[in-house]
Amino acid sequence: MTKGYDISIIVKRVKNASRILFLTGAGISADSGLPVYRGLGGLYNSGTTDEGVPFEEALSMEMLQKNPNVIWKFLAKIESANRKASPSLAHRIIADFQQNLSGDVLLATQNVDGLHGKAGSKDVLELHGNMFRIRCEHCGWKDSIESYDELDEFKICPECNHFTRPDVVLFGEMLPFKESKRLMDESARGFDIGFAIGTTASFYYIKRPFEQIKENGGIVVEINPCDTDLTDIADHKMRMTASEGLEKISKCNF
Repeated sequence: MTKGYDISIIVKRVKNASRILFLTGAGISADSGLPVYRGLGGLYNSGTTDEGVPFEEALSMEMLQKNPNVIWKFLAKIESANRKASPSLAHRIIADFQQNLSGDVLLATQNVDGLHGKAGSKDVLELHGNMFRIRCEHCGWKDSIESYDELDEFKICPECNHFTRPDVVLFGEMLPFKESKRLMDESARGFDIGFAIGTTASFYYIKRPFEQIKENGGIVVEINPCDTDLTDIADHKMRMTASEGLEKISKCNF
């Protein structure tokens, strides 16, 4: 039997929750016209970049040391699409929930596109970094850019003349300590309800917070048109886009 959802139960839980988790992946930005990485139509599904380089090699620490332009070129492809993108309805609804729900709302994202911030969300845990931040690992210099038109000015650190890098998590790298520790600490405190939105939950650190919610008596809502590593443990499966699912919830008299 296909797993479904009960909107009345979801809405009641949200209204009565003291702590809520929203964890988003590329699917929420697909509603803004950006490509997803895995799942239906994902960038990683072909296995290689346009030049035939395997993605996990192209976006790796080794490539950063060997030929960082490969990484910049891949991110530039994403940034080119990002310029035409506005926050989706789903981004805006989450920002509204953060401001108006009575319970505490934690928002964590795997996305590096910055669209949650553009939608008005505050205190976003960017687990994989942000493609518009640049940093130098040699001297610690960092800055932000508005678009990749500015990028050539920042590929060399203005402070020490070493190569800079995008402030994103590459294959083989650890997650940023501050953000990942906070997600673990907040998950240990417990959430009454958790929303997994547009993520395939392929990584343990994405799936684990939702397992903890279940262990502590909370409920898990998955909004994703595809089956994922979270589908089996979700209490409610909304088999639709992020914007469609969140709109159904937000229309219920909050």
